[in-house]
Amino acid sequence: MIILVFRNEKDLLEAEIQQTRLTLDSLRDEIRRLEADSSKNRKSISQLQDQLNSEKNINHSLQEDNLRLSQQVSSIRFDMEREISDRRKIEEKLAKALSCTKENVNQSSCGNSTGESNEITKLKTRISALSQSLLEKQGLVNRLSSEKQLVDIQVERLQNHVKQLTDQQEFNDSTTNGGFAQTGMFLFQRLDFF
Repeated sequence: MIILVFRNEKDLLEAEIQQTRLTLDSLRDEIRRLEADSSKNRKSISQLQDQLNSEKNINHSLQEDNLRLSQQVSSIRFDMEREISDRRKIEEKLAKALSCTKENVNQSSCGNSTGESNEITKLKTRISALSQSLLEKQGLVNRLSSEKQLVDIQVERLQNHVKQLTDQQEFNDSTTNGGFAQTGMFLFQRLDFF
């Protein structure tokens, strides 16, 4: 009878040992799978980090381009304002010369008509050149403003993309760390069971 009790107890212990071995094998497989997932996640995080760094570099470059374009636009606007001021002064001189010529054709205070004619021609040529220069600079300002707007849009898109990558990396970091903590708890619970 005692032998029968020991045999039953031995059979129960062997069954329990067999169950423990199966659980241990299952846990080892789970650990291997988690290590493989962790390795894959580390590679993914590394790739995301590289992509994030690349996007940040592009963003920085676009911001520098944006600053350069803004400075060019400001410089051209300053030049345009100066040329507009010059043009007004020349137009005033031309108007004065024409007025003087019409009113005082024979007076000496206006000088001789050939000199006035040459000065008027010079003033008209200068006004024409300034007008052409203003048109060219206005076209350049328009082009640079368009380029600046495009760069602004690209910067905004890149900033959104960088934010998405950062959020994704933070999510991956939290799931990777959380996954190990959960697995560790699972392992301890399973081992405590036996």
